[in-house]
Amino acid sequence: MDDHDAPPAGLFGTLLDLSFDALITPRLLRMLYTLAMTCISGIAAVVFWFGWSITGAGWWSELGWVLVVGTPPLWLAALVLVRVVAEYLIVQHKISTDLTIIRKALTSGRDQT
Repeated sequence: MDDHDAPPAGLFGTLLDLSFDALITPRLLRMLYTLAMTCISGIAAVVFWFGWSITGAGWWSELGWVLVVGTPPLWLAALVLVRVVAEYLIVQHKISTDLTIIRKALTSGRDQT
């Protein structure tokens, strides 16, 4: 492998890689997933708290109970959806990496014959 084939060093080098040989998504995915989990959990906590606070407020109490009962399953569904998207991106990256290895192995095999 010559210097031209070397992956760019660091996050900034990856951002400036115009050949897209090094991908930034796997590096950022863990941070983005943590951020998404935090935002989804925070919003769910606020909605749950709001629902709980209006459960005894006259005709609003039905809405309060709907929010209290409905928030946990919606929170779980949102987390599952974000996780599925994250896993899809990782699988696509791994497929790309494996295909690159196979292509290099086939190319080097042809060069030897």
